[in-house]
Amino acid sequence: MKKIIGLILCIIFITIIMPARAEVGLTSGINLFDTDENSGKISALGPDKSKFKPKLKLLTEYKYSKIAPEQPREQPYIAVFEKGGKTLIYHASKHDDGKTYDMTNYVFNNFSPQVTVIEFQRSGPKPGNKYSGNEFEYIAAVASDKNIPVALADLSAKENIEILQNIEGDYLNIRVYRNVVLYKIHQARWIIHNALDYEREFGGYTTAAQEVASFNNFVQTADEARVKKWFPHFSKYFTNETEFISWLRKYFDKYSMNEKEFNRWFKNNFYDVDFDAQQRNGMFKETFSGNWDAPVSPGRPDTVFSKMNEDIDYLGRNPFMLKNIAAALNKYNVVYAAFGGGHYITHREVLEKMLGKPRYIPWDAKYITIINQDEDSGQSFKIKEEILVPKP
Repeated sequence: MKKIIGLILCIIFITIIMPARAEVGLTSGINLFDTDENSGKISALGPDKSKFKPKLKLLTEYKYSKIAPEQPREQPYIAVFEKGGKTLIYHASKHDDGKTYDMTNYVFNNFSPQVTVIEFQRSGPKPGNKYSGNEFEYIAAVASDKNIPVALADLSAKENIEILQNIEGDYLNIRVYRNVVLYKIHQARWIIHNALDYEREFGGYTTAAQEVASFNNFVQTADEARVKKWFPHFSKYFTNETEFISWLRKYFDKYSMNEKEFNRWFKNNFYDVDFDAQQRNGMFKETFSGNWDAPVSPGRPDTVFSKMNEDIDYLGRNPFMLKNIAAALNKYNVVYAAFGGGHYITHREVLEKMLGKPRYIPWDAKYITIINQDEDSGQSFKIKEEILVPKP
């Protein structure tokens, strides 16, 4: 009899009491086992609903990111998120395109943002030239003209490399980023750029022996002008020209590859065909066409260089950008965030989880209101910088 009564009580608990508890949990929005994104630990108290937090576990690498059906296919465009009296205007920019500048003016004219969060390295020189050709510097200038604070929400090259060097294993496309690995990657990057320059200028091809000799000469004897010319190819990995050439010289004797070592490295990383053979059969020009050094994406070859950039974006830059956006929303009601369109594609699911679905504003000359560039304000300016989150 006791067993029967116990069984009946158990059934009542399962069928009535537990669903009621589950229903309370659903309606109140409380998740008793919410993950604290910052600590990586399980919290028994549930999420802090008074604050916006990016669920970084939803962040994807660019090659795995999906575009929403309603999302514009062409950049630039604007995504407007609204939740709880907060508005995020996310400007998915197209680099070096005048339409991006038009949309910048449109945002300031129609949304009156209280803070701007932009893709610009926090460490190093600050934005200061309104018409430099960098759209984020232009955004900072317009914000400064209006006395709106600016948060620089990108990491320096040094910070990104430090993040990668502190992580090993399955999180990385390249399993370790010790200096010896980095040196070979950078030496090969220099050689490939130099070979492409030679082909464009003279219409022929070079050899591994010639290119290794050219690299050695550059590292050992390069003057300031040559270093300045080469630095743009390495600005994602070094903070300035001095750091760039100093690092190459520091490890030159220890890690620099000779002709045989370079050919072996190149063959292992590029389709089992060495550098000289690819030059002769035309593969080289095809492999390194277009934006070959950018993160992995459809239509681009999946190379050691694109893998490294993917790791930098996935583990360093994108989390830092999203944390800055969330911190801005926790402090201000109207936030203007501006990042390259590729970043938005990887950020979208995190933002939708935090804020809900956005409405999109594609670029259209019919309703983009162009404001005069205020030439009389001058080109130089000083930002009202705001630090929203600590360094990683």
